[in-house]
This record gives sequence, structure tokens and C-alpha cells, in this order.
Amino acid sequence: MSMKTKLTLSFCCILGVIGSFSLFSCVSKSLIYPGANVKAIPSDKSFNDEAHYTTFQVSDGTKLRGWFYNRGKKAPLVVMYGGNGMNVGSFINLAKSDVNRSYLMMNYRGYASSEGSPSEKKIVDDACQIIHSVRKDLDHQSSIVLVGFSLGSGVASQVSTKVPTDQLVLICPFDSLKNVAKDFAGSIGSVAAMSDEYDSAEQAKLMKFPVTIFMGTHDGIVTNKRTNQLIRSFQHVKPTVISYPLGHNDVIGHPQFISDFYKILF
Repeated sequence: MSMKTKLTLSFCCILGVIGSFSLFSCVSKSLIYPGANVKAIPSDKSFNDEAHYTTFQVSDGTKLRGWFYNRGKKAPLVVMYGGNGMNVGSFINLAKSDVNRSYLMMNYRGYASSEGSPSEKKIVDDACQIIHSVRKDLDHQSSIVLVGFSLGSGVASQVSTKVPTDQLVLICPFDSLKNVAKDFAGSIGSVAAMSDEYDSAEQAKLMKFPVTIFMGTHDGIVTNKRTNQLIRSFQHVKPTVISYPLGHNDVIGHPQFISDFYKILF
């Protein structure tokens, strides 16, 4: 085999590896953020609440869209983060039924009508910017409660250690997305989540504010092993844990959860 042929084959192999890695990265992104496919989740119009629909433009010019229920300066501010295949508008009924608190619910980059492409760093940066904007421009100086469901628990955990937080509520949370992926797909799954790890267990070590965890004992997506590992990670606070004999997606719509949710909020 000539030197030229060897070089050609080597170059083709390198291109193949790069191409495979790029394809793998695209596939893993689609698994972590299926909601970034606009056809995969309900549109913002499905929730029919234009009066509270709003847009925030973050520092890189990306426009994020969602809902803000402003109940005044003294009302606690509840900021909600949805799951990976979810339009955050799914929480609108919680906001409508609770007139004593303000609710802020913005779709992640690439989700529904929000612009851009999602990643862990960008989503967390966006969330921090939006909270600072609300507190500054809308003069919200009251207590802040961060609420995250599933993937959103990873977002809320990270944001809670970067902005003033008075209470954290995690629904079907995990210790890290990497470990969730590993449970499903072994070492290949853990590699898929490497760039977007959402290591909530590491963040838990820093928390010194009240934390409530809701979990389903029959959760087949975020297993109890992952949630219990997160619970063991807290060092400065003992989280309140409330469990139901339900699966992953059944928790947030269950009447008992809704009742308990309002009871534990500041």
C-alpha cells in the first residue's frame, strides 16, 4: 500500500470519527431536549393566556417566551422550570389558582416560541438573567421560590446557588442527568449526557435554604435510586420529602400533589 493511499485512508477514518461523534452529539441533544422540536410539545397558543404572555431578551439577543403572573411587589415570586419534553405553560393552572403569589414560567431556548438552541450552560445563564431582570425592572424584592420538575429540577438546583433563593422545590429530581442516562443506557448513556450533566448532587452540597422534594415511588424515568442519592447529598439542610405511589408524569397533575404544593410554599 502506497503512502498516499495510507494517508487517504487515515484521513477518511478521521472524518468518519468526527462525523460519528457529531451525529452522536446531535442524537444525544435530541434525547436530552426533545422539547426543542416544536412539533413535539404543545404550542404557546394552546394555553390561551395572552394577558400574561411575555418575552424576555437575554444578553446575546435571544428572545425567550412564557408567562408572568405579577401579583405585586410584596407577593412571593415562584419561578417554575419544566421537563425536557414539556411546554412550561403546563403549569399555568397552578399560577391561575394561586392569586397570592407571582409566577414566572419561561420556556427554555428552542422550546415552543422561545428562540435559540438549548444547552445546560445557556439555559442556566438565561434563567439567572431573567430573575435578575424581574427583580430589577419590575421591582420584585420579595422572597423567591424556585420550582423544577424532572429536567427542570436540574435547572432549578443550579440556579438556586447563583441567585438569591429562599426556597427550592424539586419534583421527581435526580442526582445528575449523567447518572440517569447511565441507568438507561450504561456507559454510552453517560457519555451522551457529558456536556449537559446537570449535577444537582454537587449543587446540593452548597444549599442552606429550605428544600422540598416530591417524588413518585413508581417513577420509571427518574428512578428512586437517583432521587435518594440526591437526598443523601445535602450537607447543610435536611430536605422535606413527600412521596406518592405514582409514576413520573403522574405526579404534577395529581390532586394530592397540587394540594401539598400550595401548602409547602412560602
